[in-house]
Amino acid sequence: MSSQTLKRMVVKNFPHIFCYIARSSKDQESPFSFVENVSGMTLSELMQCNTQPINNQLVLYLLRDRSAVVWGLNMLAANTTNVAGEGERSDMTLAKLIEPKLLGILASLSTLQLGRFNEESYLVMESVTELLQTFPPRTVGKWKNKFISILRNGLNSPDTSVRHDTLLAWRKFAEVTEGKCLGPLVGEIVAVLLPHLEDFTAQVVPTLELLLLPSNKWPQIKEHVGDIGWILIPHHPELAQVKTFFNQQVQSGHSSEGPMTEQRFKECLRSHITGMTSESGEVRAHSLTSLQLLLHQNQHIIHEMVLRREMVDGIITELISTLLCGVRDSDSDTRVLFCTCLGEVGAIDAGLLGSVIATDISKHKVFMKGIEDDLFGPDLLISLTKGYRNSPDQLCEDKFAYAIQAVLSAYRSCGDMLFKSYGD
Repeated sequence: MSSQTLKRMVVKNFPHIFCYIARSSKDQESPFSFVENVSGMTLSELMQCNTQPINNQLVLYLLRDRSAVVWGLNMLAANTTNVAGEGERSDMTLAKLIEPKLLGILASLSTLQLGRFNEESYLVMESVTELLQTFPPRTVGKWKNKFISILRNGLNSPDTSVRHDTLLAWRKFAEVTEGKCLGPLVGEIVAVLLPHLEDFTAQVVPTLELLLLPSNKWPQIKEHVGDIGWILIPHHPELAQVKTFFNQQVQSGHSSEGPMTEQRFKECLRSHITGMTSESGEVRAHSLTSLQLLLHQNQHIIHEMVLRREMVDGIITELISTLLCGVRDSDSDTRVLFCTCLGEVGAIDAGLLGSVIATDISKHKVFMKGIEDDLFGPDLLISLTKGYRNSPDQLCEDKFAYAIQAVLSAYRSCGDMLFKSYGD
């Protein structure tokens, strides 16, 4: 191997080399001197060229070798900024060192999840848990959407141990995040965790109890859980305490126990309508599944509400309006659920529904796919292509063309997963 080739390899892989030396060598001076001689650059120059990648690589090993990681971060800070920690083992020092680079670190962890499954895939959730434990609630709340994106992706891992660690990280997220930040997210978090209840009961139940049982955060969470809370919580032996508390203290009027009356049926429909219009796809899916069962089991009440009056009850009109709006949902499985629920309601003379239904449909929001959805890229390209073809002038065409190029470039860097969706 020529000296030039070796030099390029050392410079290109310096973040990995630095991290390995920091973690594995008791005497770092000799290895670093060798790196300087081979690369022809000083250690400070190498670190200044690779500040963010070195941060990313070090944080991966935060749980397994905390003292070495803090040492490396202190050394990096001393050579690249005017900020360095006073104590190697101080969490406050660690947070101070990492916070300026936290967005880049979280982006790097997210990228690792999209790549090929390897040893570093196991390290992602370990480091996320440590980051959640290191930073104060205010910082976690500031970057909550980034953390949630990584945690959601972790639950899609093919490896059982990674999903196990991800669920532990969800619990840590629920513990450290402030109630005012958790409130708007609690319905989505519950809906994301429920599919894993059977396989990981011991990990999921404590998180749900933390979110849905009385605590110092509950007053801020309660108003956001609202009517959809008791819909989401299943009848499960391990969640009996949560279910009982919710029925008695939060939605006693909506209790899922006892005979179904028309008034209680209306209350249930109102709660399901709230769930169906949630911004969370998981919450909408859970609400629709529950609604389908509710409608199927109470056909006689629906018939009475439709047939015994000259005009259909207002809640039925609102339900049909919401269901009709929902068939435009971007997710195909959710659209099927909306259509199935419409089928359970049955045929109703449009003249009995009133003109309000057309107005409701025109004002209804259409929820788009999240970036983690497999069809997000193709649908985005289709929308951009339509915009390009309908552009009124050259400037507008150029903007759409540049956006299409940017999307193609972004997906190509993620392993061509966009192009695989189009087949050969």
